[in-house]
Amino acid sequence: MELLEYFRNRRFAAAKEEELLFEYVALELENGELRKGLWTKALAECNFDERNAKAKYVNLRVDALRLEIDILRPQLEKAQCDDRLQRLLKEGCSQSAIDHLGTPIRAATYTEKYKFSREKISKAISLKKLKACWVGDILWVEDRRV
Repeated sequence: MELLEYFRNRRFAAAKEEELLFEYVALELENGELRKGLWTKALAECNFDERNAKAKYVNLRVDALRLEIDILRPQLEKAQCDDRLQRLLKEGCSQSAIDHLGTPIRAATYTEKYKFSREKISKAISLKKLKACWVGDILWVEDRRV
């Protein structure tokens, strides 16, 4: 199981990252995946007491995964961005609208999210305080409060 794919499928938040790392290590252990070098280090640091070494191994492995995450984070963020782009395209937003708006959402969603009336949205658009564009019969606006 790849770490990047594991995190990508879970849409992790930074606050939950540590929990997911321990969960990932638990899954590795369930699958019999053990990093021999880390296991040997854990054994050595625990005077070859296997029970204590197992706990030490988990912490060492989580630390190693944190380093991997730091390396993989740009790829993970790009993958999440690509997923969002694909979702927007499936919802009917065009690539040119995405390029123009940056982070587009439907105007109807904007009214709910920011508690703005359609009139206020129209005014913000006309005053060029909010970027917007039509794709088919759907008005897309940039996802930021004005």
